[in-house]
Amino acid sequence: MSDRHTEELGVRLLEDNPGGALVLAGAHRRAGREDAADVAHREDSAFHATVLELQKRGVPGVQLHGFAESTEDRYDAVLSTGAAQSAPGEVVALADRLETDGLRVCRGWSARCRLEGRTNVQGKAAQRRHATFVHVELAPDARGDGPEADEAARGLSGLLTTWAEG
Repeated sequence: MSDRHTEELGVRLLEDNPGGALVLAGAHRRAGREDAADVAHREDSAFHATVLELQKRGVPGVQLHGFAESTEDRYDAVLSTGAAQSAPGEVVALADRLETDGLRVCRGWSARCRLEGRTNVQGKAAQRRHATFVHVELAPDARGDGPEADEAARGLSGLLTTWAEG
């Protein structure tokens, strides 16, 4: 339930931006022994190997996550570049657009946010490879159906379009 409707957002983004790739980890991160399914923190998974291959090929990455409303009451979205302490202009523009559309956004590159993904192994790999990567955590209303989800999808789709045209 933590990431409910996140996969639908991923599919929607891929439909709006052909030519990308959608990599899904289908199990809850706490599934299995010793968090065996927590692919954002494991380097020994098919998910991680696939993301690394995409990074090698220069494919920018958006890693979508969902959080429970009670986890981060102050924000609708937490954006970060994973381990990096800066953000490319197009990611800053994404945060600006989401805020203009009425979402409360925590910018992990300039503020301390819960869920900012600094320990995310794909984000760390992106930083080492100088690959473009953004870690996106969304509240329930910002994914699935409804106006906030539409705003999040439009903003993320705009980011992907910018990257595809670049």
